[in-house]
Amino acid sequence: MLLKGNERKGYSIFDRWMYDGGILFNAVNMIVFLVVEIFGQFGPEMKPPRYHEAQVV
Repeated sequence: MLLKGNERKGYSIFDRWMYDGGILFNAVNMIVFLVVEIFGQFGPEMKPPRYHEAQVV
């Protein structure tokens, strides 16, 4: 599968984030990674949660 330049760059950044964070690559098959799609639907104006916001559930 050939990817467009920006899409491949986005995947590379995401891959690096997972590697730096110690997240196993097979974790992308977990349902929680649907959150990535949700963030994408809100566009660039949606900021990722801060540490405290992510911890308080």
